[in-house]
Amino acid sequence: MVIYFASVFLLSYLVGSFNFAYLVARIKNIDIKNEGSGNPGTSNIHRVLGRKMAIFVLFGDILKGISMPYWVLPSAVYYINSLYNFNDYGYMDNLVETWEIGIHIAGFAVVFGHCYPIYYKFRGGKGVASFIGYLLFLFYYYQLSFLWILSLLTLYYAVFKSTKTAALASLSVVFTSIFVLYSSLSSSSDPGLAIFISIVFLIFWRHKENFDRLMRGEENKF
Repeated sequence: MVIYFASVFLLSYLVGSFNFAYLVARIKNIDIKNEGSGNPGTSNIHRVLGRKMAIFVLFGDILKGISMPYWVLPSAVYYINSLYNFNDYGYMDNLVETWEIGIHIAGFAVVFGHCYPIYYKFRGGKGVASFIGYLLFLFYYYQLSFLWILSLLTLYYAVFKSTKTAALASLSVVFTSIFVLYSSLSSSSDPGLAIFISIVFLIFWRHKENFDRLMRGEENKF
């Protein structure tokens, strides 16, 4: 089991390490680390290269967050079937448990890879877009109401409209999503919740410079 989860983490990390902001900036012959805020993410691409390029980066990073948890299902089926026969008692229980834990490990690894990409000397983005992709997959997996998505979008819009600060709006959604996931789980001791919360802490840690700028009143606004 440890080998399987380690494989899920490694592959998801390698995919998460691919950064669309670096790709777009290189095509435009720009070193994004030396432009704008220096962050290789959607917001800085929007400042430096405009809306179209920012949309491309945003969807690319979201796709990473969706695709890797989705990949976990067939890999879990293959792994569990190598340990249990399809007719063995407990096969489905083991499959579901492995799949669910694997989903959250993949989500964490994708976001971690985006934040600390091995391809770019571990200098990555803040992880929000990849987290959103992972969150969208969880909405599908747990069959959550569309009203939750609408509520998070409304929250983002309200915070952004009032503060003109993308970081605050994004972090508001990231933090609130903890309660969204909690509402969908049968137990507060679910290991998936602990992994999910660790991702939220990672994203908040990656925004520490934003908090410093906010305290000084120097945070970039749109």
